[in-house]
Amino acid sequence: MFIYYLSLLIEDMRKSWDGGRGVDVFDGSQNEAFKLHAMIFCTINDFPAYENLSGYNIKGHCACPICEEDTNYIQLNHGRKTMYT
Repeated sequence: MFIYYLSLLIEDMRKSWDGGRGVDVFDGSQNEAFKLHAMIFCTINDFPAYENLSGYNIKGHCACPICEEDTNYIQLNHGRKTMYT
């Protein structure tokens, strides 16, 4: 359910940002219309939510968006799972 609401937010953000077009908005205090451009600047979330929000692939050995190719990991022998150190 949360992902559905998040996808609506992302869709609205894309409409307001893609192509530099913006969205027409009326400012009642100034009594004029303007183009609104919006973006999500900062979020705090876990890695699965980060993947859904940003489109960054968190699977595999380069799961850390900061370290990327230098991500330290250990491949567990019996569980076939990856442990990041």
